[in-house]
Amino acid sequence: MNSRITLIGVKSIIWYFNKTMRHALKGLNVNEKSLEPVKNLLSDGNKVVLLPIYKSFADAFIYIYIHNHYNLEAPFIFGNKEDTPPLALFEKWLKSVGYIYSRRSYN
Repeated sequence: MNSRITLIGVKSIIWYFNKTMRHALKGLNVNEKSLEPVKNLLSDGNKVVLLPIYKSFADAFIYIYIHNHYNLEAPFIFGNKEDTPPLALFEKWLKSVGYIYSRRSYN
């Protein structure tokens, strides 16, 4: 499946998280020193590949939120097709923020 990052998609995710996850993200700690090398590489025009390990479906959205908050370029995110709710509107929303579906198996 193809995916592209749109400003409307990213802003809608940020709005949603500000409204629904405000209390859950109060305990979120980000090591800002570790973001500086990434910012420097991106400002020099380099491409950066970050390989996070997602433990839940929400981790991808927290990742988008952190990137937006620290003014980093919006990332493309790989996620499992099997873990994604099969709602057409939800799938369209995910594609607009750079969510790329992958499959664990083809059975």
